Amino acid sequence: MGFQHLFLLSLLGPSHAASSQIRLTGTTAVLGGSPYWIDPVPVGRLPKDVASKTHEINAGGAGELLPLSVVDSPFGNITINVLEQNFARFMEHDDVWTTDFSGGMQDAAYPSAAVSVRQGMSVNQLSGGAIVINSLGNETEKIPEGPYFLTASGGIHRALRLFSDSQAAFSESVYADASGDHSVLPANLPGGGLAIAVPSRLYYKTTPQKPLAGVRLGVKDIFDISGIKTGNGNRAWYNFYPPANQTAPAVQALVDAGAVVIGKVKTAQFANGEFANADWIDYHSPFNPRGDGYQDPNFSSAGAGASVASYEWLDIALGSDTGGSIRGPARVQGLYGLRPSHGAASLDGALTLAPEFDTAGLVARNPVLLRDASAVLYGKSVYPPGEFPQKLLVEAYPAGLSQETTGALDKFLGVLRGFLGGEAIARFNITESWRSSRPLEGPETINELLNTTYATLISRRQAELVRDPFYADYGRLHDGRLPFVNPVPLARWAYGDGLEDGAADDAVRNMTVFRDWFRGEVLAADEKTCSSSIIAYASPPAIQYRNVYRSPPTIPFGFASSYWSVFAGVPDLVVPIGQTPYNSSITRHIESLPVTINLVAAAGCENILLSLVAELARVGLLAASTVVIDMPVLTQPEVERILAVLRKFSQHETQSASNEAAAYEAVAAARLREFDDADEPISLLLPAFPWKNPNTDKVLSGNPDLGEELGLARLNHLCEELGEIYPRGAHLTLVADGPVYNDLLGIPDADYFDYGVRLRELARREGFSRISFVRLVDVLGLGDGDAMSKDEHLAIAETCRREMERRFLDPNLSVGGEVRDQPDTALTYQKYVRSAREDLRWGPEVDPAVTSDPARYAAETERVAERMTQRLIAYERALEHSFPRVIRLSIHRSTGKNKISVPLIPQPGEFGVTPWHSTLLVTARGEFRTRDWSDLRDTSKYEVIKKNGAPYFVRERHADFVWPAHVRISHKYGGRIVLENTSETEGERVLTEELQLKLGNLAPRPGGVEVRGFQV
Repeated sequence: MGFQHLFLLSLLGPSHAASSQIRLTGTTAVLGGSPYWIDPVPVGRLPKDVASKTHEINAGGAGELLPLSVVDSPFGNITINVLEQNFARFMEHDDVWTTDFSGGMQDAAYPSAAVSVRQGMSVNQLSGGAIVINSLGNETEKIPEGPYFLTASGGIHRALRLFSDSQAAFSESVYADASGDHSVLPANLPGGGLAIAVPSRLYYKTTPQKPLAGVRLGVKDIFDISGIKTGNGNRAWYNFYPPANQTAPAVQALVDAGAVVIGKVKTAQFANGEFANADWIDYHSPFNPRGDGYQDPNFSSAGAGASVASYEWLDIALGSDTGGSIRGPARVQGLYGLRPSHGAASLDGALTLAPEFDTAGLVARNPVLLRDASAVLYGKSVYPPGEFPQKLLVEAYPAGLSQETTGALDKFLGVLRGFLGGEAIARFNITESWRSSRPLEGPETINELLNTTYATLISRRQAELVRDPFYADYGRLHDGRLPFVNPVPLARWAYGDGLEDGAADDAVRNMTVFRDWFRGEVLAADEKTCSSSIIAYASPPAIQYRNVYRSPPTIPFGFASSYWSVFAGVPDLVVPIGQTPYNSSITRHIESLPVTINLVAAAGCENILLSLVAELARVGLLAASTVVIDMPVLTQPEVERILAVLRKFSQHETQSASNEAAAYEAVAAARLREFDDADEPISLLLPAFPWKNPNTDKVLSGNPDLGEELGLARLNHLCEELGEIYPRGAHLTLVADGPVYNDLLGIPDADYFDYGVRLRELARREGFSRISFVRLVDVLGLGDGDAMSKDEHLAIAETCRREMERRFLDPNLSVGGEVRDQPDTALTYQKYVRSAREDLRWGPEVDPAVTSDPARYAAETERVAERMTQRLIAYERALEHSFPRVIRLSIHRSTGKNKISVPLIPQPGEFGVTPWHSTLLVTARGEFRTRDWSDLRDTSKYEVIKKNGAPYFVRERHADFVWPAHVRISHKYGGRIVLENTSETEGERVLTEELQLKLGNLAPRPGGVEVRGFQV
């Protein structure tokens, strides 16, 4: 661990000191080889004696900065196992925290005894650092989890990781202090790029009020941010005007939702489209990271596109789109980029190009994040989720596309058509549509109507609203001189100056004619799906080297597909769908350029487009754009074989056969690629095995029995079969979900805990090594479930339930709406209703007054089912949060859209009841069935088989199962029958003729017979 400090000594006279004060602006430091900027304002303090003692023990002096980690825990002290678990979570989810912030924990068996700082907070000293422990109850005062630096005086200061802007995408590095005020970052790094400071993602927790909490945001340098100068890509403007005194509403909306501005990203001058080599004079154009790294970044939001495409530490960028300035950078850099409906977001506090066309747009790598940020910026959709237009119109592809490009387009459009449920793709030709349905006042062709419209309005409007006031302000202070302006804005302004006085009015009129026609005849509104259809068009991947000299700038005349949204004011979304190769003159190698497609919808329907691509991504039909694109190692035939195994073990509502594919397979295939890229085993996740149902009409006893054994064996065998194909193997994490629901059904906490302990013992005894167990406390990061005692578990059970709902349950959630809109939720809700009606009366802690009153009991079962569904939704979100990269299994019936449903006890013609809600029956044929215990009590037909003196399963009586007492008969996974001779007597170890006959009768049964302990 090394630190870099700069010490200054200033001797000031008394009079000078009275008028001048030294203001600390933070410290730069290097920890473990990584650079940090340390916020000068502490977010909290430790008592000075505690801090000093910690420094003396760990740093050898009182003047050093000490790395410190803050961890949430329900306990005042914390074990080394829990710390390791939390630090593993930190490492997985954060790029600021490193193991250097864990101090010398790895060298100590346990942290020191906790020193209480105040109610709800304590400090543990380590050899090399310190840990501050927050109690979960201390919500108002607690310091957020994550990395900090501790001073000898007790100040706890935020640690911001410094990254270099190596792609020259940023114009200013910005940070926000604890009060939310923005300042220019006073730090730098070696090299030519700005230093960008990013706060830890652990500092932020997503809530319904802060859906973008911790999302790192770059802002195009045409939007005002209070305290920061706006440059508009012009040096004279930047140096002439003071910092903004108010933040643009578009930026403020994202910040209010939790986004963190980390810098301003470059814009082409005054938001006019410029080429990298010839047109960017005042500032150097950002570098496009795709292909050979020397392709043009495209249009004015070049900094927004280059930054998001280049840096994993940046999540999203706000830009503007007048004629394509969001969509162009997104297209050439392989990003999701949205031009919204005109007027969807306020452009107050932003530079104007043409008010009739200007929009505030976003670019992101992740379509789900783009959807969520857009909901903040443009408002949430009022249309039902999951309702999309079925009609898909597609413009003919441009000529000259590569085979790889047309293949990617064809594949995506086929997937999109299937997802929308449309019967066919309709070809769309706007020229023909105009000719057949144009308004009376419209000329014969669109080009006649709109050829000069865009050029006229951007040149006249910007000259009037930007140039003229700027020239006047600048000239007053510079003796009438003009500021420098790049060639492109000058050429456009000059064109506008030469137009007749009524040219702008004519342009507006022509735009209005087209807008009204397009919204009425081409993309009309729809009451159910917002847009009557979706139009798709493709822009060819263009090779545009930034080292090529170009002709002087021209005026943007004409009409193209990308102008539909500009003139009609409708949303246009860029979607990356693949790559196409080209031979680079820079690297002299084959490189790849992004392939994208544009989706257009009716005015006001951006949310429909965003929800559509987010849903396609969720089911694995689209992927997030990556910073570095790697080719997969896992072959497609291997992927298909793995999916076939998952299909064999699954059963879904829409499947008519076990080999029928479910929708979730696309997600599973994407996950397999992720596991392969990361050199990890296949990771399966299953929440199940809560407790044994107390309904004695259903179950044989309160302990795990043969039903649980067979269920676990099936899951273990699934992993083994996957491992036979995938060399890194497969592993299943089983999350015991007892504490999620037990209190609602009157089940004591001790019951689910004891059941879980016995289940783990069963798995160990049977050698199910591919399965590991975790508890709800592990999922929520509130402790180490395996290290906690039973009393500790029971003490924290209610805390776990409350914390799960606090973090992951939307208080405005409607169960009725979820049941209506989500088929899988509806299936589970129906199961909950049925189970509550049948089993609630058996709950040991249910009020007898409820069970004895039919009306109250009926009402209570409905309430319980609804609360269980709420908990289910919160639990699912908690699992997604803690296990972001897994293949999700379920033991419930489902559509196969969101998970893979795996019956634990497969049975002909039915899904089967879970073993904790039923009794396991072995038929005379040696097959397994799940039945109610009340149906198996006829002792003339059935016998209860015990194991270790406890009931273990029920078997149908049959002569073939009648053997001497010293022969133990076991039934194993797959129907295998094990005959084990336990006798030590010589004569009893021989198979008599009678026993040989019985063995011959057993052998034809489906699972075969294994014989142990007999002399052959």
